[in-house]
Amino acid sequence: MGLATARVDGNDAVACLHATQQARKYIVEQKKPYFLEFMTYRLGDHSTSDNSALYRSEDERKFWKEKNDPIKRLTSFLTKAGVKDMPNEESERATTRKAVTETLHKCYKHKFPSVLSLFDDVYDKLPLHLQEQKKELQEHLQNYSHKYEFLDKFSKE
Repeated sequence: MGLATARVDGNDAVACLHATQQARKYIVEQKKPYFLEFMTYRLGDHSTSDNSALYRSEDERKFWKEKNDPIKRLTSFLTKAGVKDMPNEESERATTRKAVTETLHKCYKHKFPSVLSLFDDVYDKLPLHLQEQKKELQEHLQNYSHKYEFLDKFSKE
């Protein structure tokens, strides 16, 4: 028997919640894996070097932004469901954007975790070959840390 799967409209928050709940129920009851594929649409460019206007029409982008924006769809659903005191979308986004920006600024003041922490929490017990790699990296950093100008951004622990 094959792997249990579902394809879900990734721009529909309610459908995503329902599918995830169903998958979890299946996993817990059957003790088997479940694959969820969330079909969505990336409104923005991949990166600063990408210009999606070169391969997407303005009508296509406008359609997705106006008709399939996940936040607008969820807001519409909640309004039709009779949820009271719906927040003002633009006001909420501005407040949230400000809170995220302030939190990011606070985070930038802290050092990143130790470079060696990349070996942590991967396995219950670190396999021998990774223990050896970790030791090699530790020795390398002890001998050549002066060659890496960015290491001061990482914790020593």
